[in-house]
Amino acid sequence: LDPIQGVLAIGRALRAGGGDPDAVLAAVAEAVRAATGFRGICIDRHRPAWDDFETVLLEGDDAIRERLLGTTTTWAQYGEVLQ
Repeated sequence: LDPIQGVLAIGRALRAGGGDPDAVLAAVAEAVRAATGFRGICIDRHRPAWDDFETVLLEGDDAIRERLLGTTTTWAQYGEVLQ
């Protein structure tokens, strides 16, 4: 998947998704993975009710997906990583 095809896939997901953000996120993750050459992409979604982040999508290795999908991260944990 070259970068242009990735962008087109995002557009298709937006049109066909019927408002499903997961389909769009999956297309974005795959496009980023293809464009960067990364082995995996992880997307976390902010959960305002708990003020944390849940891992909702992983593109790449199945073992990593099984380990991380559904896990949560706090703002403090992100702060440690981003410093």
